[in-house]
Amino acid sequence: MIWIKKGIQQPVVTILLFIALSLAGVFSYFEMDKQEDPEFLVNGVAIVTAYPGAGSEKVEQLVTNVLEKKIRTVSEVQNIESFSLPNVSTLFVTFKEGNNLEKAQQKVKEQVDQAKKLLPEEATEPEIKTDLSEMAFMIVHLSQDGQINHEELKEKANDLQKRFDRVTGVKRTEILGLADQRVEINVDIPKLKSLGLSWLQVMQVLQKNHVQIPEGTLKGNEKKNVLTVGGLGNPDQIANLPVFQDPKSGKQLVVKDFAKVKWGYEKESTKILTGEKQSAAIIVYVDYHVDARKTGEELRKAYQSWQKELPKQYTGKVVFDQSESVNKKFHELYRELGVGILVVIVICLLGLAVRSALITSLSVPVTVCISLFFLNLWGVSLHQISIASIILVLGILVDDSIVSNENIERHLTENGVFGK
Repeated sequence: MIWIKKGIQQPVVTILLFIALSLAGVFSYFEMDKQEDPEFLVNGVAIVTAYPGAGSEKVEQLVTNVLEKKIRTVSEVQNIESFSLPNVSTLFVTFKEGNNLEKAQQKVKEQVDQAKKLLPEEATEPEIKTDLSEMAFMIVHLSQDGQINHEELKEKANDLQKRFDRVTGVKRTEILGLADQRVEINVDIPKLKSLGLSWLQVMQVLQKNHVQIPEGTLKGNEKKNVLTVGGLGNPDQIANLPVFQDPKSGKQLVVKDFAKVKWGYEKESTKILTGEKQSAAIIVYVDYHVDARKTGEELRKAYQSWQKELPKQYTGKVVFDQSESVNKKFHELYRELGVGILVVIVICLLGLAVRSALITSLSVPVTVCISLFFLNLWGVSLHQISIASIILVLGILVDDSIVSNENIERHLTENGVFGK
């Protein structure tokens, strides 16, 4: 009550204070991070390890079990879910509630570093993903009319990916729906038999030369078999691998003597469709502490310039853009703010003088500005939760402003101020 009395007795100081806080709120608005959702942390990590050429049982025995055994020694770990698939091992580690997340993650990293020494040489270094709450910011689909040219489709998708990567605030990008290139060995079975060779000999030669043969990749019939391999990245290298030396002629037989080696394509692990057309998806992830509207605008500019250069047979389409949702929510905030001010003015004009009505209506924008100043001071971003809270409070604020103003009018009338 003392502070309120002093504020009334010294109106100039009070007005200047409110002006300063309001201006601080305006500046805070432009500085604040603007996102669709609040930032939240997932209490756990994911660990992904690739083991090319290994079947699911081998992955489980030599990778998954080794990592799981080490990670279980961390006291903060509550649960571990593991998935062993051909060529890859994935572990989801959940921590106990109430523990320091960064400390728990560091302990897991230390155990994984120790486990790396026990993994097969062919296995890649385990990748620890700590940001499991990561969400896509923008998704663009790229499709092609007619028969898909995988190389061209990949080239166009990579071009857009590079443009997105140059935008400030972009954390990372990825492409889904593209078929991975592979080496295919098309073996002529009758010719292989005529040369006195067997499949076992061919397999042994390939494996000795570090050509990885994944589980379940041999397909064919009596006349032709197709073998998918990895390891060596060039069909010419595999085609010229020596297999057997004919003791009679002394001729060195190589793979291309009984097979055609060429580039092929894997079946897509993730199938993307735009309507009925098979497509590639370019996905963008951004840092949390950015202005989603500005970042979205820069990404759209990069997309539009890329789209203009696309040949006619290609079609690009933005299927998801988080910045549009953010813009929509801010427009709602502006609309509710304007409606609140208008309602206060109209109602106050019915029973108050014009000057009193205008002064009362200022309570809405002034309160919002001061709220923004303190939100920014406390490190709170503008997102759909904080915006919805502001919109909700605006309704209460309008009612309180009208009631307070009427109460002031009544006291002034009773004390004869209006009569003087």
